[in-house]
Amino acid sequence: MTDTATIRDFIRDPYVVAAARIRAGQCCEMPACETRLFTQEDGTVFLEVHHIVPLSEGGVDELLNAAALCPMCHRELHHGKRRLTSVRDCALPFWPSRSRPPVLPAPMPTANS
Repeated sequence: MTDTATIRDFIRDPYVVAAARIRAGQCCEMPACETRLFTQEDGTVFLEVHHIVPLSEGGVDELLNAAALCPMCHRELHHGKRRLTSVRDCALPFWPSRSRPPVLPAPMPTANS
């Protein structure tokens, strides 16, 4: 008997990744994260962008569905006890609620500004 697996690749928007990292301000967006981040060669801290509702489960590749996380928090959300099972579980500080509008980064400057 042969086991088979289906692999689906998703094309991710590099602007969503960049905007999530800008919004994070070089900090992990997981509340109460105290993980020490390391600095990359370009001087920025290393953050991984996580889709709150996975693309494989119908999530969209948009800023409000992305979080910039340290590697430890990112792995925990995928494999640990704090794995998110729905958007209602999300307590990330930028996630909109009825009483709070979403937090979005400032627009990127253009060549004309």
